Amino acid sequence: MITASTCAIIFNLSQTPIPLYAPACWGFIFAAGHATMIAILLREREDERLEREKELEEMRELKECIMNHTLKEKKLFDSENESDAYEEYFHPWGNFTPKQFKRYTHKT
Repeated sequence: MITASTCAIIFNLSQTPIPLYAPACWGFIFAAGHATMIAILLREREDERLEREKELEEMRELKECIMNHTLKEKKLFDSENESDAYEEYFHPWGNFTPKQFKRYTHKT
């Protein structure tokens, strides 16, 4: 759409004997609107990609902790009670990562 608007701008400005300024301005407005929407979509995709990478990193960290049985040693929890509660009630089911568990327990 940006290419079409650019071609329309060039066409309207190259008319002889009088260039068509009003249609060229509308073409510029459309091109600017399309460029803005493309920028917004690219930013949203980048945010989603970063969010996915963050979740994958949390899962890798949890997997490493599970494999090494080092949840307490990595100091992921503030207290021994938190660590015990997570390992007993949440860890076997795998529904929460330690960071998610901390986020939910500290909100209450």
